[in-house]
Amino acid sequence: SQIEKTSGQASSIPRKFKDCTPQTLGQLVEQVLKGELDVNAHDAAWWTLLDYAAFWGNKELVIQLLRAGACAHSLNGSDKTPVILAREQGHNQIVTILENFKK
Repeated sequence: SQIEKTSGQASSIPRKFKDCTPQTLGQLVEQVLKGELDVNAHDAAWWTLLDYAAFWGNKELVIQLLRAGACAHSLNGSDKTPVILAREQGHNQIVTILENFKK
């Protein structure tokens, strides 16, 4: 299986779990694209930016993060992947993107 827990050595998102919102997510993705933040950084609950983008159904940010090298198969602190999060929220288009993305 390609599911993996993100490395404990990954840098942390410089925000607390409860502080990440759909609005601040875009700003954090911009930091990733500028090379200022690790694309696979996680917060205290082991959620990555891709987890948030998938959970909120933000297609544009999901694609940007995948193109930047985000791991689509990492497990968060609840042992869920971005695909599972998107599926649970009914974001079927995001599920398809995550399952079929090829760099």
